[in-house]
This record gives sequence, structure tokens and C-alpha cells, in this order.
Amino acid sequence: MANPNLSQFLPLQPNQTRSQFLEIWEERWNKRIDEDVTILGEGLGRVVAEAQRALQPSLAATATSHLALQVQTQTLIQSADSLLALTHQLKLFVLLSDSETPKVAVEKEEKELAGQVERAKQEIGDALKNLAAAV
Repeated sequence: MANPNLSQFLPLQPNQTRSQFLEIWEERWNKRIDEDVTILGEGLGRVVAEAQRALQPSLAATATSHLALQVQTQTLIQSADSLLALTHQLKLFVLLSDSETPKVAVEKEEKELAGQVERAKQEIGDALKNLAAAV
């Protein structure tokens, strides 16, 4: 069953597995992260270039550079805020929504332990039969 928090934004299709559903979300988040990181990197480069340009003595260059620096800085802040919001969403998703993974892990561990117990019982039974046959 898909996570109810995610399915309200992107419903699970009838022919879609849970794994496929989660892959779609992973792709969306990766795309968003890539876009924001690209904006941050390019924006930081533009801010440095505008700051260097602002150091030139020309009055026109200083006025336009000041405005450009403000715009670039605002873009950097928005991208950083977007990444922060995404980080918060991912933490909430992991902390609050992922009750299926621990359940599956516990069931897998129980099966492995049950198998080990059965093998141990079989080995003890075989050892007792061998001991009884030797006596």
C-alpha cells in the first residue's frame, strides 16, 4: 500500500507497484534537488561576478550591479529555502510514514530465526540418532 501522504499528491495507479510509485517520487525529488543545486551554483557564480563588477569605479556599473546582486541573492535564498523544505519533507516522510519497512524487516528476521531453529533442531535430532545408534 502506498504512503497516504504521498498518494494525495500523486495517486498510486492500479497497475503500479509500490516500488514503481516510490521510484516516481524519487525521480521527482532528485529533479528538484538537481534544479535547486544548479541554481545555487550558478547563482553564486553570478553573485561573485556582479560583486567584482561592482568594484569598478563606473557609477552606472555600480547601480546596476547593486540591483543585480539583490536579485541574485534573492534567487540563492529561494533555492536554499527550497532545499531546506525538501529536507524537512524527506525527514517527515521517513519518520512518520515508513511503517512498512520495519514490519518487513521484522518479518524477514523472524523467518530467518525460525529457519535457524528448525535446522538446529534437525541437527540435534540427527546427532541424538547417531549417538543412540553408536550406543
